[in-house]
Amino acid sequence: MYEKKLTKELLKKIQELDLCCEKIYSIQVNELGDSWDDSDAVEELEKTNFEYHELWNRRVELEDEIHLLTIDTKYYPLVNVGPEITNSIIFRPTYLHVNIGDGAGGRTTKLKLINEKDIEKHLDSELFRNREEMKIRLGKIGGLNLSSEISPRTRVLYKQIIQSFIFGFFDSCCVLCRAIAEQTATRYIEFNDFGNLLVGANNNKKKMSIYEILDSKLEVSKEILIIYRKISSKADRILHERTERATEEDALDSINRLQEFLKEFPSCK
Repeated sequence: MYEKKLTKELLKKIQELDLCCEKIYSIQVNELGDSWDDSDAVEELEKTNFEYHELWNRRVELEDEIHLLTIDTKYYPLVNVGPEITNSIIFRPTYLHVNIGDGAGGRTTKLKLINEKDIEKHLDSELFRNREEMKIRLGKIGGLNLSSEISPRTRVLYKQIIQSFIFGFFDSCCVLCRAIAEQTATRYIEFNDFGNLLVGANNNKKKMSIYEILDSKLEVSKEILIIYRKISSKADRILHERTERATEEDALDSINRLQEFLKEFPSCK
């Protein structure tokens, strides 16, 4: 009975969120025209348009409220699902709108949410679909036997990478893969007494990157260096390029490369 009440409250919040998003979208189109989805223009609009600013604040509040309510219902797994791989109403309410081409200028009409039953039906289908996708992703990850040389911290981070991949947080996968690769390389560099050459170490003027030290001072194999560079490059683009995002394939590639990197990287002996 209690969960039924929470579910009903959840559906009401989702309807309110949908309406809020529609108002936000409408202001963007009316105020910005063809630039309605330009991130810089949208950022400036939030500073100058009070109504738009308040709607965004309410949207954030509603999303938090929805997440809290969702945790206490059967839909709780949807809280952890990344927006890039799901049509969940929890993250992208406008996905429940149906786009219909008018056959002329390619324009579309957005249909409003009809009632709570439609939302509930959508959530039920998303719950089933995401569960099946998680099973598939779990099956794609090969096992990795971590040796005793791997630090406890690395083990913890690797588990987080796997969890991120299963739940669809692909950007996080790639960034954490780089973190482990850098951590492993740094440990090896310090073990061989080249830590003072690292960028930012003791304000040393002879600053070198991890890659440069591995290559010129420790003569790590080219194969390992190539893997390291590929892992690092993808993560760097995600962190520093506004439009860069990781796909499931990107995340899986990073995990596979990290597995190979950890197996082949020289040990600290």
